[in-house]
Amino acid sequence: MPDRRTGRGAPAAGHLFGDTPGDRLGLCHGAAGVLAVADAFEWHARLPAASALKERLVGHLTARLSGQPLAEWPADLLTGLPGVLAALLTAAHGAPRGWLPCLGLR
Repeated sequence: MPDRRTGRGAPAAGHLFGDTPGDRLGLCHGAAGVLAVADAFEWHARLPAASALKERLVGHLTARLSGQPLAEWPADLLTGLPGVLAALLTAAHGAPRGWLPCLGLR
């Protein structure tokens, strides 16, 4: 569904800005962080809207990860590829949730 303001892309993707992959896709302020929050709302509150957002963000991240050269990614959790992969593994593949409290999530 297009963004109501711009008529382009999905709203989840339209609000993720930045110059680097970590800015747009990372755990701190990017799609992976929004995914972690949506996953927590789905997991604990069983909100249907959170489930729908989670599915869209999994698709958004999966589609964009392969197009980013590894050299453009930092190696840290918050803005790097490790955080993105941790969020994807937790939300999409049921990986353990023990690392989420460091983000204020569970």
